[in-house]
Amino acid sequence: MKYILPLVVLLVMASCNDKQAAHEEAETASVEPQGYYKDLIKDKVLTEDEYLQFRKDLKKKYQDSTGNTSVVFHLYNRVSSSDSIIQEFKYTVKQGHKYLYSGSKAALFNYLNTSFPNKEFPTLKGDKVILAGGGRPMLINFWFTQCAPCVKEMPILNDLQTKYKQQMDFVAITFSKAEEVEKFLPKHPFTFTQVTNAASFIDELGIMDYPTTIFINKDGKLIYIEAAVLGKGEEFEKLIEELI
Repeated sequence: MKYILPLVVLLVMASCNDKQAAHEEAETASVEPQGYYKDLIKDKVLTEDEYLQFRKDLKKKYQDSTGNTSVVFHLYNRVSSSDSIIQEFKYTVKQGHKYLYSGSKAALFNYLNTSFPNKEFPTLKGDKVILAGGGRPMLINFWFTQCAPCVKEMPILNDLQTKYKQQMDFVAITFSKAEEVEKFLPKHPFTFTQVTNAASFIDELGIMDYPTTIFINKDGKLIYIEAAVLGKGEEFEKLIEELI
């Protein structure tokens, strides 16, 4: 009997310790990591409430009655630790044709207002074209054969080329194969200088949206990045007039 009582005490203490440890583990597990947001443009960490307020304030700051301003948020990496989760983000603010902030993941936006890659490509006709290196402004359209919006805007782009081909170069770049483009063009004329099989270059630029049209000035700098043509191309024509 003299050994039974101490043994019972030890078992009770062990049981209590196990319950306490389990309770502490449950409490730890029930605590969710705190969520934060990191502005990669300004290198600033925000709470969730601050982030939501920042979104509202940014859109309010740059909104205008004409509807020519757009604010888009881009989520980047999510960094987790034992007590916090930090969601990194950037944002794009575009007023008219000007980018005030560019948070797109596409490397293309890194060239805004700087020199565009001065690369040489073979054309569909067997010639060569040098991007941003001819001493003249250049309009470059990124497209592919199965892109309906791309096909829709081709007649307008053709008209712009006809009007300004003496003052500006017009190039179309696609990841589509040469054979595919050769079969496509008789049905859907696209009179730009055609560069095909350019998947690696397009991937380098990070272009995911089609069509994308860029405007390069005579010094080889990327000045404007645009999506599809609107209307009859009046806005594109204004940009061309500015660059020539």
